[in-house]
Amino acid sequence: MIRELILEYEAKKKGKLCFHDYVLLEKKIDRALKNENPDPVPGDPIPGIPFRCMIITNFTAEMVKKALRVECFKLGLAPEVVSYEYFGIVSRLGESGEGGGFQPDLIILGLLGDEIFPHIYQDAGAANGTDLEEKTREELEQVAALTGMLKDRFKCPLLVHNFHYPFDRQTDPFGASSVFQSYAFLNSCFSSNILSGKKGVYCLDYNKLVNKTGWDRWKDERQWYLFKQPFHNDCIPSLVHEYMRFIKPLKGKNKKCLVLDLDNTLWGGVLGEAGIDGIQLEPQSPGNIFLDFQKYLKALANKGIILAICSKNNESDVDRVFQEHPFMFLKKKDFAATKINWQDKPQNIREISEEIGIGMDSIVFVDDNPRERELMREMAPEVLTVELPEDPALYRAALEGLNDFDALTRTEEDSQRQAHYQAKKSRDSLKESSGSLDGFYKNLKMQIAFKEIQPASFDRICQLVKKTNQFNLTTRRYSEDEISRFVDSPDYKIYSLKMVDKYGDNGLIGAAIVHIQDAAWRLDVFLLSCRVIGLTLEKVFISKLAAEANQRQAQKLVGVYIPSPKNGVCQNMYRDLGFKHVESREDTPEEVWEYALGKFPDPPDYVQPLQD
Repeated sequence: MIRELILEYEAKKKGKLCFHDYVLLEKKIDRALKNENPDPVPGDPIPGIPFRCMIITNFTAEMVKKALRVECFKLGLAPEVVSYEYFGIVSRLGESGEGGGFQPDLIILGLLGDEIFPHIYQDAGAANGTDLEEKTREELEQVAALTGMLKDRFKCPLLVHNFHYPFDRQTDPFGASSVFQSYAFLNSCFSSNILSGKKGVYCLDYNKLVNKTGWDRWKDERQWYLFKQPFHNDCIPSLVHEYMRFIKPLKGKNKKCLVLDLDNTLWGGVLGEAGIDGIQLEPQSPGNIFLDFQKYLKALANKGIILAICSKNNESDVDRVFQEHPFMFLKKKDFAATKINWQDKPQNIREISEEIGIGMDSIVFVDDNPRERELMREMAPEVLTVELPEDPALYRAALEGLNDFDALTRTEEDSQRQAHYQAKKSRDSLKESSGSLDGFYKNLKMQIAFKEIQPASFDRICQLVKKTNQFNLTTRRYSEDEISRFVDSPDYKIYSLKMVDKYGDNGLIGAAIVHIQDAAWRLDVFLLSCRVIGLTLEKVFISKLAAEANQRQAQKLVGVYIPSPKNGVCQNMYRDLGFKHVESREDTPEEVWEYALGKFPDPPDYVQPLQD
């Protein structure tokens, strides 16, 4: 209900929310929560996926917290946000009471350079040369020590602001040169002391944000002297927007697929009217606008974003453009799905969602036609429909302004994702032409590799745990730090499954996190990529896990199924594999299943071991 309240308000605004909108929405949210639970007590759950955030700053962050809470609720999260003052927490972090029992999912460390490095920001002439470098190193070592203490104590990701340029110190050419050199040294030390080699520590480019906004628009002396808030209230949405670039992938809420129109989107003009020679796609203006936009889309695809087409056109005409136009940068093979017909676009989007195997809420829709955008928002509100500007030269900026395609890590599978979906298309075609399922499976010539987690597979396993929705028995989301703790614990085992077939290497497509409880192996996480749903690889994976558990003297496998809005495809997996249903609780939808080990069916004979 809370999320719908925010989305309805945002739809009425027809644009980005300003700071006053956030203040109003937070009041509406608190009233709605009060209506749902008139007499709350500490610890009462809030609707949504739990998300705890700790903000540590040397400025007042109360207004930032308001906007951050709203954005988190809009994402379907149930946020708890606390804030601490930097100089206070540095002296008290070692005390057991600091932070109480609050266990954050993310810590944001936002520090202004003005108060930490006065020799750079307030009086550049007060120190120079060796003295300046020593002072800078000394202060940064304290910040580095704090990040280390926070990581050790809370074992969660850290998002650390870098430092903005000391704009106010530029007085003359000599002074500007001195300030630039000292700031460059500060940046170098920040990178080496705070970021370099630190897993789970990320940088928010605060300096870029300030520069993009403009220092005179960003700073607010009155707010600073009254409340110790350094920026104008109107800049808070931009700062929170950057925070969400990290929170969305952290909670598995980033988008997976970009669905694009063609006419006046991938090229200028209407193909059916102008013909292949009349569309605008040449290296000169205005065609260079669309050519550069296509190059940007290709870069997104290389990062793992799935591309698809949804266009009202004659498919034969479109095929000619892909095959014959000399400046068509994107090729048809770059698109995982294409719906080129005269059907309504919301229905086409649903079919794309089913074909690719992702949820509608993982899709971003781009179309130059405002009527098509309005219809999509009305008929498929779960799809993120981008409000494109009228000027095509601004299309790229409109997409870059989203915070929905970011990732905390990049894996080899990301760069191969488009090829993986082309392989899925080929498998689907083979399935349609096969006389039987058994024949289809044999013709695929599947080979698998079952392995315990290795350094090379760590990032991909973390990615699958965060992003997999459909064939995910528990949908438990763990951070890199939590998975690292499982790796180091004798009570946990983590396994992966890789699959290769006649159409190529599909990469790592399965992950399982096993909690060892005496003689029982409990499957805390069991998942498969949506690309391989329907290939019976769950049988293979469970068989391999059972054999491994047998070898380590376990007596039973314990499977857990927690229903979610998206994982109905695997709700009967344990029953179908011969597990016995042993527990269902009234206070939770969780189901517990058991399989007594001794002998588990071998993997199907149409799946062979992958030779290294």
